[in-house]
Amino acid sequence: MPRTCHRARWAGRNLALLLTLPLLLLPLCAGRAAAEPSIAVVPVRLIKAPEALRAEVTKGIVSALTGLGYRVVNPKTVEEQAKFQPSCTSGPCLVQTGKLLGVDALLHCAVAAHGSSYDINLTLNETSSGTVIGQVQSRCDVCTYADVSKRVTSATADIDRRARGFVGARAWLSLESDPSGADVRLDRLHIGTTPLRRLISPGVHRVVIYKAGLSARRYVTLGPGDDRELSLKLELGLKPPPTPAHTERFASWWIGLGGISLGVASAIAGSVLLGMSSNCEGDCQHTRKTAGIGFTSFGGALVAAGIFALVIDNWHHSARRARRLQKRRRLTVGVDPVHRTASLHLSY
Repeated sequence: MPRTCHRARWAGRNLALLLTLPLLLLPLCAGRAAAEPSIAVVPVRLIKAPEALRAEVTKGIVSALTGLGYRVVNPKTVEEQAKFQPSCTSGPCLVQTGKLLGVDALLHCAVAAHGSSYDINLTLNETSSGTVIGQVQSRCDVCTYADVSKRVTSATADIDRRARGFVGARAWLSLESDPSGADVRLDRLHIGTTPLRRLISPGVHRVVIYKAGLSARRYVTLGPGDDRELSLKLELGLKPPPTPAHTERFASWWIGLGGISLGVASAIAGSVLLGMSSNCEGDCQHTRKTAGIGFTSFGGALVAAGIFALVIDNWHHSARRARRLQKRRRLTVGVDPVHRTASLHLSY
């Protein structure tokens, strides 16, 4: 009897462990699923290509993205849930589609047929602002459907590498405010309302959040690959913070200043020696005159070199200022030879 009770207790413990183990693993699996990046594949656009090619291309894209570790939303779901329109290629409609589907990026694919040859165009947009983060164009000459699918799979892996490089060279900025729904200006440009997440260029940025007479202002410094979260409480009558001082100086500025100073001192010394050469005769006069001419010439050369160095420094400073202004607002023009369309994209 005791042995039977012992076996029953042992079986009960094992049964309890087996029932508890899935509950312990569930949070880990959920966390892993939440950490996976997600991409929605937009229905493939075919230009003079047979409808049967759509399934092969979609299969190649989904297979490649799944192998790269993405959670993929298939084109049928995009068309049914988001009611996606083919004309939606940039801007607010992409942001709205991303919110409806709950994905991080949208992948567009267009295939144009020229007999048995095909032009393939892939475009990847992140859904926080609709920015293009990757684009790949490829051509498959004298190809079957299977060859086109393989080429699309290769192009998908290529656009993933390019997108990771693009995002890695920039920084993410997430903004929240209390109260929420406040307008956000980044470097004097309105970029949306809180809560907000944007991919921006590295550097020093001025963030202003305001709503109904309340405001908050901050300067944030971002480096490549940074992911910064900023939560601000809006206050009444808040004065803007002082602009950060840029005290950096190029080496040419110090070289120019030092060269001019030494050149002036050398020229003065040479002039004094030339003036003293008239007080003596013979070798004394010759030595002082030669030294005076040498010091004066050397001083003039130093002054000229210093002025040149200051000109170079001014050129560097102007170029840096122009790059800073260009970084705040940049208008790019994209031409799609497959779709035969052109697009304008404003970034800041």
